[in-house]
Amino acid sequence: MHRQFRQRFLHALAAATSILLSCNSSASPTSDLVAALSEEKRQILFAKLMKREGKRCPVVNKTFSQGKSKDGTAFWSISCTGGKDWQIVIKNASEGEMTTLDCAFLKAVGGDRCFTKIRK
Repeated sequence: MHRQFRQRFLHALAAATSILLSCNSSASPTSDLVAALSEEKRQILFAKLMKREGKRCPVVNKTFSQGKSKDGTAFWSISCTGGKDWQIVIKNASEGEMTTLDCAFLKAVGGDRCFTKIRK
């Protein structure tokens, strides 16, 4: 049953990406799709991203949209059960390139804090 749900979810995500790309090529389709997901689906998506990146985050229990920069790059904060807080950066490109940054590191170097709106 879980596998069927995952397959349907991935098919729906692929279809939505295709629709967004055909409607507006200058948009950031990946970040728009992430924003359109329910909190539960964002948690699942980001947990899979963290696993793929080799980061310790077995379960994402909170997501927070920090907003977008002037160039359309989207910033999300996530909180992991049994792990750290992370910032997810989604580049404004059709490829949907994502980067993960440790929130404690960002704070230490004086960067934007996680779980707050970004300064544009």
